Amino acid sequence: MLWLMSPLTAFAQSQTSITSDSSRLRPNDVLESSAQGVACGYGKTSAFAADTAIITAHCENSGTVYFYDHNGTTWVESLKTELGILITDHSIQVDSEENQAVFGVRGDSAIIFGRLNGVWQETARLYPSDPQNITHFGRAVAIEGNQVVVTAQTNFVTGKGRGFKAYVFEYNGIQWQEKTQLIPSGGFYESFFGLFTADIDGDNIIIGAQGDDTQAMNAGTAYVYELVNDQWEEAQSLFASDAEAGDLFGQAVSKGNGHLLISSHRDNTNGIDSVGSAYVFEKVNGLWTATQKIMNDDPEANDYFGSPIKIHGDLLAIGAPTRNLGGFVNVYENNTNQWTLIGQLQQDQANQTRHFGAHMNLFNNHLYVSADNKVFEFRILPDSIFATGFQFHID
Repeated sequence: MLWLMSPLTAFAQSQTSITSDSSRLRPNDVLESSAQGVACGYGKTSAFAADTAIITAHCENSGTVYFYDHNGTTWVESLKTELGILITDHSIQVDSEENQAVFGVRGDSAIIFGRLNGVWQETARLYPSDPQNITHFGRAVAIEGNQVVVTAQTNFVTGKGRGFKAYVFEYNGIQWQEKTQLIPSGGFYESFFGLFTADIDGDNIIIGAQGDDTQAMNAGTAYVYELVNDQWEEAQSLFASDAEAGDLFGQAVSKGNGHLLISSHRDNTNGIDSVGSAYVFEKVNGLWTATQKIMNDDPEANDYFGSPIKIHGDLLAIGAPTRNLGGFVNVYENNTNQWTLIGQLQQDQANQTRHFGAHMNLFNNHLYVSADNKVFEFRILPDSIFATGFQFHID
């Protein structure tokens, strides 16, 4: 069954329906690149919680961050601030309590923003204890409560390539302090440990290492760390059971509700190159174990299905932003420990914006999907995927 809306289309199983209105949100001003005269990378990086939206725009040598608050009816821009260049699609995250956010900024620091008396403001800057060894600090970031994870690229280069590691910071009630450094057991060099993604949820940290060669060259792995007696310890390294060279397993990771979701966005399927896939892991007898591999039903070459992934509660979303450069997003629901497709979101080709699904956020039953210079909001209900009509964008 098929429903159409402009500019989005949804393919869905059973009785999923789509509705929308024409309202949209945008920043209070328009950012344009003086070099190109076009809107700059709005929505390339974003973070959402129940009533908080944070969206960045990248123009040449500057990065602008927009904060929005939901007033119960609509989204309202509350703050605009300049931070510098945000270096990856995963260099921003807001905690589940909506009181803190962390940003990775090119070079030497990560920035903490806090909501004080209802107003967002910078509250701290985090620096590595060994800055002389770091070239890019803040490749990926994650925050939960009083814990922050920041990944970094080191300036150690050998015949094996570049080194990568991660830092954990903890807030002690007065200030943020570096608690420990995480170095993968499988190899420090050229594993791309934390290059694109890290996540923290409760007593677990998960970090992808898509360039790991343990199973095969660039087959990839993901590392799970657990908080034991107030110390972060490597608990497991996870691999795809059908790993092949070049799969890049671990390019994206997400954790929630007792599940790990790990993508392998260069996975080949039935002889088709770089279709992509994602794996769901659950704890079985105390160990994280792959329980399901998710693939798109109609794969095409270079879909990169799994480039972005998000899991929250009993919902997960997997994006494929390069399908005909328009892209699509699949939404799945957990039914008795089996994840089933409930809808596919894509754009009407006549009105499409490039790279729909390049970045996503999923919180409760709200899904936020980025395309070039836009972020679309959806609400997922038991019998429908509702396009709210809100588009955060720059004209």
